[in-house]
Amino acid sequence: FDDVVEDEVAGVDRLAGVAATGFADGTGSDALFNGIGGAGALPDGSAILVTDTFNATLRRIALPAGEVRTVAGRVQVQATVDGVGLQARFQSPRALVLSRDGSTAYVADGPTLRQVRLPSYEVKTLAGTPGMPGYVDGRGESVRLGFLLHALALSDDERSLYIADRSNRVLRRLDLQSLEVSTLAGSVYTGANQSVDGIGSAARFSGLGGLVVRGDVIYVLDTFNHT
Repeated sequence: FDDVVEDEVAGVDRLAGVAATGFADGTGSDALFNGIGGAGALPDGSAILVTDTFNATLRRIALPAGEVRTVAGRVQVQATVDGVGLQARFQSPRALVLSRDGSTAYVADGPTLRQVRLPSYEVKTLAGTPGMPGYVDGRGESVRLGFLLHALALSDDERSLYIADRSNRVLRRLDLQSLEVSTLAGSVYTGANQSVDGIGSAARFSGLGGLVVRGDVIYVLDTFNHT
């Protein structure tokens, strides 16, 4: 939403959903969600994609009407199954980021990373193993990711997907060409929160949150360190 003018007075209006949990497609307050975890706006401004975490679905909100429909997954059927649209299954989809041209969404789904092709909504697992959280770099099913992948961000050239692995307290990267997962910064540790500046594994985070990429710099919200 970069087109918002800085000195505009912004009003807040409800687009879809109500202050209650549930599941229903529909327009505006007729729609129901259960834990929206991530969102991304299509570049043509026609819709927003959202992950409905506890309903285990991907939903599309048409703009400006606020019409909600389910485009992938099945409500509260928690699994990790590749497929097209409603035939696919999600475990607990959270963070979401869209490619610049709107052709691909990347979704953090429990301890896996999923790819969703638009407009077919074909879902494919890129890394990690369903139901097996942990910490192992590598490729494909050998990778172990934390269950809570709090945020995703794409590099400017869209060759790298950056991952805020909150469970493991590390910043990780998925190479979108080789599909190899590596750790960029931080180390897994136990005990009290640590906040340490440094290079690579010498750094320490606590509760990695949102990510913003600008050129060759990644900005990280370190939630529990308040920094």
